[in-house]
Amino acid sequence: MSIDPVQGPGAPRNAAAAGKSRQPDSTSRQPDAPAADGVEISEAARGQLQVHELVVAVKQAAGQTPEVREDKVRQARQRIEHQYYERPEVRGAIVDSLVRAFHPQPA
Repeated sequence: MSIDPVQGPGAPRNAAAAGKSRQPDSTSRQPDAPAADGVEISEAARGQLQVHELVVAVKQAAGQTPEVREDKVRQARQRIEHQYYERPEVRGAIVDSLVRAFHPQPA
């Protein structure tokens, strides 16, 4: 039994194929032909991306929301019980604060 010497890639594997020349495959890409690659995103994937972006935005907003301050909540409940917010001067101050918050004066 004889062993054939090791040959490089693309070399014929048997003696019968050794006599044949290798023909280029007509379906293989030519090196100088530009590739026409493209991507299409489905509507479902776009919807999932929008949901993901909304979740990220909500998480960021939640991270910027201050913690609940129990002492302030307790104080507000006591004021409601004692009708503090029913006084005209307190109501006026609340309205003024809301107007400033939603309609700031130009600098």
